Amino acid sequence: MLHSKPVSAYALKSTEKDDFYYTWLEPSEELSKFDDGTWVKVTMGRHSQYGSLWFTEDEKPYLLTGEPLSRGALQIVEADGLQLLEMQKQAFSTLLDGTSTQAMKIRDILFGNYHDEGSSFVHEISFYDSRVERNHSQKTSVEKALAACNKDSFFLIHGPPGTGKTTVITEIVRHLVDAGKKVLITSHTNVAVNNVMENLANSTPSLLSQMVRLGPRAKVSKFLKDLVPTHNGELIKLKISQIVGATLSKLSILVLNGKLSFNTQFFDTVIIDESSMATIPLTLAGILQGKSFILVGDHKQLPPITRTDYPGTCPEHWKCGKLCESLFRLLIEVYPERYQILDLQFRSHPDIVGFSQRHIYGGRIRSAKECLENKIELQSIDHEQVPGTINTNPVCYVNMCYKRYPIEWFPKEPESSQRRKIPSCFNELEATVAIKIRHDLMKAGVPAERIWIITPFRLQREIIRKVIRKIYGTVPEDTVISIYEDLVASTVDAIQGKENDVIIYSLTWVPSEKRIVNLHPALRDERRLNVALTRARKKLIIIGQLDWLSVARSSGENIYELLENYMKRLNAEVMAPDIDEDDDFLKVVRFCFKIKKKEEISNNFKKDVRSAVRRIRRGINLFQRPKKWLIKDENEFEKFRESELWDELTFTSKQKIYDLIMRRKVFEIEYTYNQETAKGEALIKIYEGYGKIRTEPLNFE
Repeated sequence: MLHSKPVSAYALKSTEKDDFYYTWLEPSEELSKFDDGTWVKVTMGRHSQYGSLWFTEDEKPYLLTGEPLSRGALQIVEADGLQLLEMQKQAFSTLLDGTSTQAMKIRDILFGNYHDEGSSFVHEISFYDSRVERNHSQKTSVEKALAACNKDSFFLIHGPPGTGKTTVITEIVRHLVDAGKKVLITSHTNVAVNNVMENLANSTPSLLSQMVRLGPRAKVSKFLKDLVPTHNGELIKLKISQIVGATLSKLSILVLNGKLSFNTQFFDTVIIDESSMATIPLTLAGILQGKSFILVGDHKQLPPITRTDYPGTCPEHWKCGKLCESLFRLLIEVYPERYQILDLQFRSHPDIVGFSQRHIYGGRIRSAKECLENKIELQSIDHEQVPGTINTNPVCYVNMCYKRYPIEWFPKEPESSQRRKIPSCFNELEATVAIKIRHDLMKAGVPAERIWIITPFRLQREIIRKVIRKIYGTVPEDTVISIYEDLVASTVDAIQGKENDVIIYSLTWVPSEKRIVNLHPALRDERRLNVALTRARKKLIIIGQLDWLSVARSSGENIYELLENYMKRLNAEVMAPDIDEDDDFLKVVRFCFKIKKKEEISNNFKKDVRSAVRRIRRGINLFQRPKKWLIKDENEFEKFRESELWDELTFTSKQKIYDLIMRRKVFEIEYTYNQETAKGEALIKIYEGYGKIRTEPLNFE
């Protein structure tokens, strides 16, 4: 939901870690109404900054910001929400009422009245990247895009998953810069802008001096942080830099602050990546500021997220096929001669993308020969939790063959209306199977960070994430992709634009009976399925019950019937094993869901879950890398208590640590793994003062 009014909160304490500040807040009912990870504007006194609001397992709120916050009262509002809406209205008004050359040109483009003269190609291009020159569709895209830019026109690049959109954009920008053009690289997401700018910097380091990255430092990748100017230096860097990177929302704020204008074309060319995921008004905020524009996207993936449906007052809304959901989709239908599809994918094994190639893209894309080598390397393990899944086969479908209805919804009415949150779906059996498969893959030598579990439902993602944290502890710092993206478990919508070696896709929802019912909206859109199926490079594992989904009613042909047939052709189906009530993984899953529902949990069940966690951990070497914790205060101690090592210590060792905390001692805990004995060893170093250090062993249960 959009929090248009400031919410009062109270900051308790703030600590620094990895160039960011964590500030714990006093829990409140109003704060609990925010979604986990909401981007917010934080105001304390006269000072404001941007950050994100998060919640721990036990729903304790904390802020993640780029600058420290002192103890005291503050105000939180969903960042840019109302401002961004207002600026989109202003962009639309500029288009309709403006008399600038660009506004009039875009009006003609939107209404199908636009024509330009001249050749569609730029001849005799000397390509920087030889791979682009050898790839016909990429080569053609660059040539046509540059031709359009030379005529202050526009061009569309359709980039299905893994076909090299970033590579093509990089090649185009390098040619534009050589021609003395000022270029804006933008998108609705920071990740997309970061990816293009990082690729540019890596391919041509000399361009770094000509680049600026605008936006909050907390949203910018570490590699680009030095390109972010101070607030006071923003305007100067904007003027002198030839390559500018910023999100569409940041551009809108720059217009609001008078640093840019919708009536003046500050850039020669505007390139909008993932434009099929941006609304038309938001896209206008970008293209109004350039003489020419290039839209890059894929209308076969998820469309923009909007809070309202199409207006019933629109006389054509029922038959237009939602062409107006994005400018990219609208223009690709109106101007088919002005787009080029990238038709060779380099990401995934052909079996992984085969379904999308055939049923989503109509056979228009193909796989590079080297994709046949994209297979996971595995060590043998003594026992598979889900037989038939731990192998080098690129695709696997785990048929859950349900004997009972496993779905729960939370929050339930009337609690959902009180908390102003839409209920979400949870499937404890699929969550258990997904985590079992992940566990076995890790035992077989696949690094944890190479495995993602995805689902269409927020609740399923949240519980899976909590279970993984409960069993395995936090993700090691050197494997975290972004401080804002805990991708160990994610929704399909959040995973768009990303990829990994192994994807485990939990469909989650299933009808209560095998009969004709309406397919759940989260599963109905074939574009969401397309995103889910095209994230994996080496192995895709689908968990669900396709035969039940295939009889559900949808708006067109049932895509799950086609998917079930595809899995049968690949001989990829395995049957899920029965999961009894004493299963260790199931116990932890149920425990985490009970915490989410704030149910009372008996001490016996807590002990049972702790024992289950220990038994699961014994089957995998979680702690082979050395680790250290320097504990100077209670906050650092709390971080250590969240680690996987804490639960392994004996009661006596924990007492020893508590005693040191009570006496306000500074100490360091060091963990090492002995390869010869295949055992972990832990030492505690106590700083006694005057340079003296006392070392004692810690014991494991």
